[in-house]
Amino acid sequence: MAAAASPVRAFPTHARPDRYFPSQSCEEVRRRVTQCVERGDGPALVVAAPGVGKTMLLEVLAEKFASQLSVVRLDALSICNRRALLQALLCEWGQPFQRMDDGELQLAVMSYVKRRDVAPRGFLFLVDDAHAFGAEQILELQGLANVCFAGHPRVRLVLAGGSELDELIATPELKAFNQRIAARGYLAPLRPAEVGEYIRAHAAAAGADPDALLDRDALDAVQQATDGVPRLVNQLCDHAIMLAIETGAACVTRQVVENAWADLHQLPSPWSASTALSAKSQASGNPVATGAIEFGALDEEFEVAAPQVEIAPMFNADEALVAIRTAPAAVNPFLEEFADEEVVLDRYASLEAAFRASTPRVTNQRDPQFARTLASFVAELEGPDDVVSARLHLHSAELDEDLVLEDDFALDLPEEFALDTPEIEPDILVLEDDGPVAEAPVRRQEYRQLFSSLRRG
Repeated sequence: MAAAASPVRAFPTHARPDRYFPSQSCEEVRRRVTQCVERGDGPALVVAAPGVGKTMLLEVLAEKFASQLSVVRLDALSICNRRALLQALLCEWGQPFQRMDDGELQLAVMSYVKRRDVAPRGFLFLVDDAHAFGAEQILELQGLANVCFAGHPRVRLVLAGGSELDELIATPELKAFNQRIAARGYLAPLRPAEVGEYIRAHAAAAGADPDALLDRDALDAVQQATDGVPRLVNQLCDHAIMLAIETGAACVTRQVVENAWADLHQLPSPWSASTALSAKSQASGNPVATGAIEFGALDEEFEVAAPQVEIAPMFNADEALVAIRTAPAAVNPFLEEFADEEVVLDRYASLEAAFRASTPRVTNQRDPQFARTLASFVAELEGPDDVVSARLHLHSAELDEDLVLEDDFALDLPEEFALDTPEIEPDILVLEDDGPVAEAPVRRQEYRQLFSSLRRG
């Protein structure tokens, strides 16, 4: 075959910028990210499924800006934490990174980013598989991207990763970083028409004749097996060429592509089941269920019964008013007869008599008459509660009358407690001294001096 004579591999397994295929999806994302990097608008985000072309796009960007910016390639899969990120940057620049703590590493990276003699126009960080990063690595890159000089950022950042990268950026910890993203691009697989163009472009880049390398059926088989994923296309076509060379085939046919797919994945080709079912259907004359949903007009016409819909009656206001007027009157809940009162027995009432019997008596020694009166009053209270309350009211009234109306009310106190209180009129104010004052004798000489002073006036 023509590919056997070519020393260049037509379908390489690693990304090469010279083999970049400008598909519609990839070219649109490339233009958007390129404009963001040139203007220094902010971080750019590239999201794609595995094998669609993220790494190829980063290689193309690195080749384009190699003469303008200092390009730094980072693989997030080999960077486990923030310290490893700082060490990876210093290692990329050829700077010492061992036996340094986190603070020293951060200062070393920050000081190198500010060096204009190393990168006059700044740096370009291209991070592949950025979905493997954590929030701390993203925040560290954000801090470096915030460094500016003369209004231009010293670090331009492009993050490429899977769909998990979108979820990572949407976390609350990275809200500020999410707001700074200036460009977002989403890569899609190759369209069916682009798969054939992709294969022809790679075959031509290797110096082979695309028409002589793969026939038309082989191109359709590759598209059907890979669903337009560039990585799978390269893998399948490369293995199919190897099988064709081993068997001495003139070109890669559909059968060779099927054998290559089965050899790579150890599984039946995705079109084998559908072909077998189609052959069985043609032999029996009856359609075989394949689990696929077909759209289009039906061969037989079916009568579909109209659904039974119950229509609610129209609302009549007059009937509603009549129903309200004829409604039974409301029942007054307060007119209901209450049940008989429940008799509550006080099981502790008998303890009162026992307490009175065991209570020690106190005798008033200062006023025996008052003590006898109080004892007789307490004795009369020993009875039912209604009698006790009546007697208590009567005695309190009599006691008030005795205290207020009787002027000769007095207590018979013992002699040792008797007080010398003179009888005084109600309207006379009596001033008493604290104690008796001793009388001093008066001399005649003092009288003479007093009278002589009175005569002189």
